[in-house]
Amino acid sequence: MSSGRIKGAAFRELLIWYGSRFGASVLTARVLSVPPDDRREFDPYSPSVGVIPSAWYAAHTVHSLLDAVTAGTSQGEREQLAIEGSEAVMKATLSGVYRLIFKVMATPERYASHAPKLWSSYYDCGRFNVALRGRGAAICTIESWSSHHDFICLLNWGAASAIYRAIGCANVRTERTSCVDAGASCCRFVTRWDE
Repeated sequence: MSSGRIKGAAFRELLIWYGSRFGASVLTARVLSVPPDDRREFDPYSPSVGVIPSAWYAAHTVHSLLDAVTAGTSQGEREQLAIEGSEAVMKATLSGVYRLIFKVMATPERYASHAPKLWSSYYDCGRFNVALRGRGAAICTIESWSSHHDFICLLNWGAASAIYRAIGCANVRTERTSCVDAGASCCRFVTRWDE
């Protein structure tokens, strides 16, 4: 069982997006399929599944919920869900609570400097580092992330492109180059953009 906790802010927005994208009845059915012990903190009939943005949730509980939401999907479908979902999450969070935080990070250099602090506002474990590589490239590395989950990793992969687009970078593309689920020692994304 994974350890660690995950703040409700981002995955709440993901669930709201999922319900609007696929329908409230589909979201409710997915939440009702979560094992009862992991489901007790959630309200399957609420558009936000009752997730409180400022609350911290046990990682295994969030993982069960995300497993239910992505059940029966192929890797390609999960990647597409992650891209669309992370775009929706970033749009919601950058216009809400975290807008002021992001304004401070409005350049790739500032984002790299403040990324570990931003990470710790969503996860209570893992070391998150963003290193710029020349002009137009950044490498994001996540190590010692005991609450890792493949779909959350994909969401972070999708969020990387959304963040650099929000900064104003053009032609942004992100490649996931390693993942602990594939036996790597860390998860790593390389983001490139046109200067």
